Amino acid sequence: MNPKDIDALTSRALLYKLISTGIDYPTQKLLDALSTDEYYEGFDDVLAPLGGQLKEITSAFREKLLAESRQTDLESFEIEYNRIFQISHVDACPLTASQYMKGESRQAMAVAQLRGLYKNFGVNTVPLREPDHLSSLCEFMSLLCAKELHAQKSGVMQRVDDCVTAQTIVIEDYLSFVPLLQKAIANHTRKHFYLWISAITVEFIALERDQFLLTSAKAN
Repeated sequence: MNPKDIDALTSRALLYKLISTGIDYPTQKLLDALSTDEYYEGFDDVLAPLGGQLKEITSAFREKLLAESRQTDLESFEIEYNRIFQISHVDACPLTASQYMKGESRQAMAVAQLRGLYKNFGVNTVPLREPDHLSSLCEFMSLLCAKELHAQKSGVMQRVDDCVTAQTIVIEDYLSFVPLLQKAIANHTRKHFYLWISAITVEFIALERDQFLLTSAKAN
């Protein structure tokens, strides 16, 4: 097993978790973290094995994010989150994958298939948020990366394959909407934080998709 693969899996699991937290309902803990230099230094460590423009994006936003988080309060972030992410709002930026799919039957089928996928990996499908919510999807991907790493270390290659297959499904079928979400956020948000987290998400998912396509091509 290549040590670089282990480093990448760990970083992928951490970044998916960070995105999940960032795109979920804001908390004081997140706001406090964003106001410290240590947060961004730790973030750089997570991004290092993944390549792409992830570190450059964070570097470009860092000073704005520090200033923003130090000059605002949690209520301000909550108001902004509700303003741009509530589906019923005229300026909404839906965070659920099914909202970007045409047809109610297709939406319902996509959510049902996702619930089945969650069940296969022992994930409770009655969360506080929708199973196809971006935060839920990223949390699931973080879990899959961790399970893949454990399976690699244990030498259970069938389980590794199962984890890779599940990740491919999520990336191709459920995370393809993130560029549309980024455009919507850019048109509506007043916070640098949401511009940053959406840019990081789009870049990361693009890197993920390229890597999984490359892996699939090699396998064939």
